[in-house]
Amino acid sequence: MKIEERTDNPEPLLNIVPSWLPWALFIAALLQIAVRVWALGGFSAIYREGGLTMVIGWGILNPLWSALAVQFVAVYLAIEFIAPWRLYHSDIGIDFLDPEGLGGLRPIGELVKHAYYYMVAGLVAFALVLYGPIVSAASWGPTATTSIVFTVIWLGTVATVAFAVFILHLFMRKEKRLELHRLNEIRREIIDKPWDIKAYNVDEEKQDQLNELQQRIDTVSATQEYPATFSIWSQLLISIVLPKAFQLLLASV
Repeated sequence: MKIEERTDNPEPLLNIVPSWLPWALFIAALLQIAVRVWALGGFSAIYREGGLTMVIGWGILNPLWSALAVQFVAVYLAIEFIAPWRLYHSDIGIDFLDPEGLGGLRPIGELVKHAYYYMVAGLVAFALVLYGPIVSAASWGPTATTSIVFTVIWLGTVATVAFAVFILHLFMRKEKRLELHRLNEIRREIIDKPWDIKAYNVDEEKQDQLNELQQRIDTVSATQEYPATFSIWSQLLISIVLPKAFQLLLASV
């Protein structure tokens, strides 16, 4: 997007992950693990029930896994929440000369989509872990609470991508309306009686200026507001429906 060339303050849009966010998520993950261990009766009870393997799992492997997971989640939240919000409040503007007609925002739009696709893959894997015992005909399986937890997580991911898409749409809509308003004000100064289609007049000396201005207005008007194409909409809708549909399929087996 050539951010360095389009704004006087590119830093907020180049480094979108706050340094405190991964730490906050990691501490929350450790607290969740600690609460779970306490609910199970502590490490002594875990050792009696599952042996040293379970103690290592709860005491070492789970925190290590959480350290990796929170890095991904921190980047994901920054892409879906922080980046669109900072873009909306920046002075970067819209590239109305973008040949794709997307205002030069396809890179951030693709980033938002692909980050969500990774989350969808994670949800599908999560569903396999949760409902695998049923598929393999094991003697135990997930409860109603399992379905509720999965649904809550799924709705949370839908909310994140919906927020990102909505903010990008508002940003493009705002920038487009402001530029059209500015160009229209200039056009009204060139035309005599601009409010009357039957009586308006343009001096011959200003005709070339008006033609150039009209080309600019047409270029701005042709810029689509994200998500603009059927391809973008269809990809987002399929990725939103897929995890829940997959979970319902596994639950019905």
